[in-house]
Amino acid sequence: MTGKVSAAEGDESGQVLPPDDPAPLEPFTPEDLAKITGNGSCKELPQTFEGRLYNGTGKVLRTVGIDITHKKFLSNEVIWKRSFVARDLYIRPLEAKTFVLLLAGVESSAQCDWTITNAFGSPWSPNPTWWDRLNQ
Repeated sequence: MTGKVSAAEGDESGQVLPPDDPAPLEPFTPEDLAKITGNGSCKELPQTFEGRLYNGTGKVLRTVGIDITHKKFLSNEVIWKRSFVARDLYIRPLEAKTFVLLLAGVESSAQCDWTITNAFGSPWSPNPTWWDRLNQ
């Protein structure tokens, strides 16, 4: 599950992406960063990290940085630690969304730890966009 929406029209289909937000990305403060919570896990096949984030801030969460530490199976021995970025999230205030990061090319198992390192977003407007109406 990617958390993305697809639309089909006639013989054509395509992915519906979050709206283009003209507002510049702003880094979240440490106080706002503490309000982003969630859960996630590494999957062995396919090699992915699947997570669900809750945006407890008053801003639209658009990008988040995550450090993933992969450990040897049934051990605390660290195999690798890497930084990943999840873009185009568009999580409105007080909402949650699922996302997937590809871990292709790295050894992966279900045993990993993760930490949110940074986040970027834009101001929230209560005026609904076409994307907001689509996702109600």
